[in-house]
Amino acid sequence: MKLKQLFAIGWLGLTLQVQAAPFIRLGELNVKPEQLATTQQAIKENIRTSIQTEPGLSAMYAMPQADEAHKIYVLEVYQNAEAKQAHNQSEHFKRFAQATEQAFASKSLTPLKAQFISENKTALQLNGNYLVRLQALTAKTNQTEAIRHALAKYRTANKELLAVYASTVENQDEQWRIVEIYASPASYEQHHQSEAYKNYRNELKPLLVSQDINSVLDGKFLMNKGGMQFQ
Repeated sequence: MKLKQLFAIGWLGLTLQVQAAPFIRLGELNVKPEQLATTQQAIKENIRTSIQTEPGLSAMYAMPQADEAHKIYVLEVYQNAEAKQAHNQSEHFKRFAQATEQAFASKSLTPLKAQFISENKTALQLNGNYLVRLQALTAKTNQTEAIRHALAKYRTANKELLAVYASTVENQDEQWRIVEIYASPASYEQHHQSEAYKNYRNELKPLLVSQDINSVLDGKFLMNKGGMQFQ
């Protein structure tokens, strides 16, 4: 094979491994109790239509707290900021905003910087039996690469872990938000007993100052396209 062809193949392989950081945001919604059923339906329709029609949207999740369904975390993952703008301008998002105009007692948004994302190739679908764990961690200074490395090892060792989204808060490199999606509540319980989890916990512990949130969330309102990898 000619040198020029070898160079071209090598360059192509390199470019396939390089990926721009996705645009990712974590929101918190506090739904008025009397508006919960209507809001859940609007959320499902918005997620379904958004994933099916927006090429720049990779994942959209609404994750109620297991014991307080009116408190909902929302994770959105776009290929870039332009894709997020396109979502905001879409007719289906405008319908969602109108349908939920009076639904929220409060809402907030945390801009994130993606650090590690790994999804199974098989896409997640609405109304699945998934379980979500959300963690907020405060890391020691300059531990980003070490935390990424620990996450990559843990992801590889845990087959029941369908997706991981690890990010730092924008301009706060020590503040981490990690969303883990498990195949089922049973698989989540099993993972706590696994050697992979024990090894991960032991590797992560000396890198952290504190664990500020460790919440179990409902996984019925999850949908993605599957296959995203970023590190």
